[in-house]
Amino acid sequence: DDRTNHARIVRILLSVLSTQVEARQRKDLHKAALKLIASHADTLQNELMKKSAQLFTILLHLRLGNNKDLSQCAIEAYEKFLPAMSSAFKDETFCDRPTRGHLLKQILETVFETLDTPVFEELSSKSDDSLDSDPAPTHRLKTGCIRALGKLAEPAFLLLEGEFAEVNSYMSRLGKLTMYMKFKQGGNEYVERFESMERQVSLISAYADLLRVEEVVTEDT
Repeated sequence: DDRTNHARIVRILLSVLSTQVEARQRKDLHKAALKLIASHADTLQNELMKKSAQLFTILLHLRLGNNKDLSQCAIEAYEKFLPAMSSAFKDETFCDRPTRGHLLKQILETVFETLDTPVFEELSSKSDDSLDSDPAPTHRLKTGCIRALGKLAEPAFLLLEGEFAEVNSYMSRLGKLTMYMKFKQGGNEYVERFESMERQVSLISAYADLLRVEEVVTEDT
């Protein structure tokens, strides 16, 4: 049946994407898997949810890769994956509430930890050579988590408790990141501008998601 077929497809996707991409390796298989997620995340959402924590981490990091084609595919897959997961976590017909809550909490724990961990700006003491090897995607990793924070807020408020279900917990995290307008990391001014713009777009999108959720919560109460 469809559920069995979808489960098989998701297992294949996870197997492919879990394989480390070597520098000189062809990326066709990984790109094909990412394009499948981007095109069919809604159709596969319930089976993707079962592997959501692993897939979230994989997509979050693949979107930061050095290979531009692969990175772009990962970005597109990530942008489709998040709303599909939001919908799946709210689906009462697929699996029980505690299971959905547990899977969602795993993702949000990663998101909160990433957003709460400081990014150390020690560039002035580093040589030019070390700048290139510095983990500049750290800021972009936070930006990716900001996207997730907004998209997953609604199911979190339905399924979870504590800081995972409080609007102020989300808003305060975004507020700390809003002030970061320009990145010091990045090899050149273009990279700095790109990462800064990406951050601001993600923040505005997350604020919009949270305001929408806040309105729903207010109406329900």
